[in-house]
Amino acid sequence: MLTFSFLRGVYYGYILNRTGNVALFESGPNGVNGWGFDDVVGIISFEFLAPKTIQLDPINLDGSVYIVHEGPIDPVDGRPGNLGDGAISRLRIESALTGQVPLGGNLGANANFRDLQFSVPLSLGQSGGQLSGLPVDIAFDNQRNLGGLPATNTNTFAAGSPLPANSKMVYRNGTLNTSEPQFLLASIPNPVGGSGVIDVLALGQSGARLFDTDPYVEGVQSIPVPLVTILSDYFRQ
Repeated sequence: MLTFSFLRGVYYGYILNRTGNVALFESGPNGVNGWGFDDVVGIISFEFLAPKTIQLDPINLDGSVYIVHEGPIDPVDGRPGNLGDGAISRLRIESALTGQVPLGGNLGANANFRDLQFSVPLSLGQSGGQLSGLPVDIAFDNQRNLGGLPATNTNTFAAGSPLPANSKMVYRNGTLNTSEPQFLLASIPNPVGGSGVIDVLALGQSGARLFDTDPYVEGVQSIPVPLVTILSDYFRQ
């Protein structure tokens, strides 16, 4: 977050545990005059039951990730729903102090999330008709992207210089997200009354909705792919 989001000068890594909890890693630089712990700084309060996978949100540069799990998150109290109810949720950093936060002082004595507040602004559920079944993996379409533009120059604390073009850095020109997908794809190996489909979800300002892939058949149709499991896209590889 050097030139976007909360300008914290660090990166964050999300660790999805089998228990359904998500741990947050904050990068360095640590030590004297540092502003990053280079360590896990806490466990996020939301619980994602029976987690399947976690993927970076390519559109929003606010520390967002998508999590495939069971039991959609209640938008009011933040509690998970029922096991067996397939879900896809978006977890993001809702608010934080802007700028680098030195390790000294009130926010530096211990990790304690470093003034980061989290929310789940989107949680799709199978029971609500938003998914065809229980998803196990997700990917995004990469048709619109800035991958051909030169990658942002590296910084002092990076492991090395990025490739000049086709780099899989998530942002370009300091503030632009590299990939601008229109659709999220979800693999559903055991949908009700079927043998495997890929749900196509249209992404928009209000969230995501099932997209009809075959207008010549009544209802909202997904892509039939028997026994589908793993999905991938270019920027995920």
